[in-house]
Parts: sequence; C-alpha cells; structure tokens
Amino acid sequence: MALENFYEYFMETCQGCGQEKSIPIIRTVRKCDECLETEFEAQVNSEKKIEADQRMEFQRIPKLFRNFDITKLEIAWDEFKELCKPGQSLAISGEVGTGKSNLACQILIHRKAGTYIPAAQLFKFNLDKVADMNLICIDDLTKIDSTDNKKMEKLFELLNHRYSESKDTIFTLDKKYSEIERQFGDYGLAIISRLRAWLLPVVLIKKWR
Repeated sequence: MALENFYEYFMETCQGCGQEKSIPIIRTVRKCDECLETEFEAQVNSEKKIEADQRMEFQRIPKLFRNFDITKLEIAWDEFKELCKPGQSLAISGEVGTGKSNLACQILIHRKAGTYIPAAQLFKFNLDKVADMNLICIDDLTKIDSTDNKKMEKLFELLNHRYSESKDTIFTLDKKYSEIERQFGDYGLAIISRLRAWLLPVVLIKKWR
C-alpha cells in the first residue's frame, strides 16, 4: 500500500458510538477520533483517581473526607488557598461538628502532602519520625490524656521540636487556649505559649461538614 493511502479515511460505523464516522484506514480499532479521545480522557482520569486514592491512603486521610466536594466549603476559595500555602502552621478551632477535621484533611489533600494523626492515636506512632515530618495534622489535640505525665512530656517535646524547627503543623481544637492551658496542667503554659507564637488561628462558626 502506498504511503499516501495510510492517511485515507473511510466512512463506516464507529464501534464506539455506532454512528457513521470518518475513520483512518490504518486504524486497527474501528472507532472515531471523538470516541478514542473520550476513552483516553477516561483512562487518564481513572489513573489520576487511583494515584489520588493511594496518596490519601498513605496520608491516612479518613475515607469520610476523601470525596468531599470542596466547593461546599463555607470559607472563601481564596481564603482556603491561603491556608494551603506551605511555610505556615494552623490552629483550626471550633465546637464539635463544625468541620474542623474535614477542613484540615482538605488542606492536606490540596497540598498533596502531610500525615493525618488523631491525637488519641499519637503515641502509637514513632514520635521521633513524627517530629521531623514536613507536614502533619494532629486532630483533636485535647483528646490527649493530660493526666498521663509521661505522655504530656512527650507531647511537649514533640511540639517544642516542631515549633523550634518551624515544621508545618495543623492542629484542630475544640477548646479555647485558656481551657487547654488548664487541661494540660504543668505543661499547659509552655505548650500554649508556643501555640500562640507559632500558629495562625482559624475559627469556624458554621457547620459545613
């Protein structure tokens, strides 16, 4: 077959859409350009979703927050993007049910980085490794057992190290700083003084979860 014939098109029924379309003679799959383009886009999107799911699994993002429609945020999109900028640490505070954990996870997802750690599970992790992670979220800081002096000592060492090294950290809090200071006893003043100097506070009022 002459080379110029490779570029000839025949009108035939597309195996994808079932319509009469112009299909190149050399194409082994008898589908039109539009169908092949649609299939390619679907494959790319599928691969992106698999990659995103794997990343969120590695980040330990709860499944509840993985498919959240980010357009439903009750904070402005520009404000959300500001919260996602690297090089800053955040305190997301509000009452139970205001969506603190969700917002924190959306920031991690948007940044494509960081590890989500519920405070109640913090001491199951290797704290030496946690101390040097580039970005972490400690969710529900007040859920740490403040009556356990060894845990409080380790918590202070962890926070003090991340504070000193300016490691990006997100906290969610359901109490005011003054309440947390009293709850954390002997370590309360030291911890809260660092949080005040370290964090950009975010207060959520409306329920948007």
